[in-house]
Amino acid sequence: MTIDKLAKLREEWYSQPDHSEQTEEEHIDDELLELNILFKSRGVTVAGENSVTVSKDETDKKCDNES
Repeated sequence: MTIDKLAKLREEWYSQPDHSEQTEEEHIDDELLELNILFKSRGVTVAGENSVTVSKDETDKKCDNES
């Protein structure tokens, strides 16, 4: 296939309307994916992905017991 044929197929594929409407969840998922891609392109770490889990600090318990 030549590049022209591929371009023509891409244009045809993307010009066809989507017959199924997105649910609210699918719409939100798409937006989150777009944000994730944007953040990664700017070098920002997205929470939940290669991030540290935050747990309650043990010093809070010591402070409560001292009073």
